[in-house]
Amino acid sequence: MVYRRPVNYFESRRIKIWKEIIELAKSESYQALGEYQHSTTKMDFICNKNHEFSMTPNDFKKGILCPACARERITAAAIVTANKLKVEAAVRFTKYLTSKGYIAKSPYESSTKKITLQCSEGHTF
Repeated sequence: MVYRRPVNYFESRRIKIWKEIIELAKSESYQALGEYQHSTTKMDFICNKNHEFSMTPNDFKKGILCPACARERITAAAIVTANKLKVEAAVRFTKYLTSKGYIAKSPYESSTKKITLQCSEGHTF
């Protein structure tokens, strides 16, 4: 006996997956635009910050979200890291100067900016 799927099997499966994508998008505060065609055919989405982007339903289901928001998160993290490194560099430089008997008379800004130093005998340069 040969088993045959009902004629509307693929259409009903496509609708079921489309509903899953819509629910997943809502759970992430996203909006799915257009209609589901295939798991590897790109669809349009709008994130909760109104960025519009295209991606495959498979990628969306894997947890890959808005690329613009991802860039913003990465940029913000990079700025925090850069500021933290700058503070650490200033502390290490100040400790090094102190260990050599110097005093910084102007604040440390970066490795390329000149600062005013004072030696243990009071000379400023």
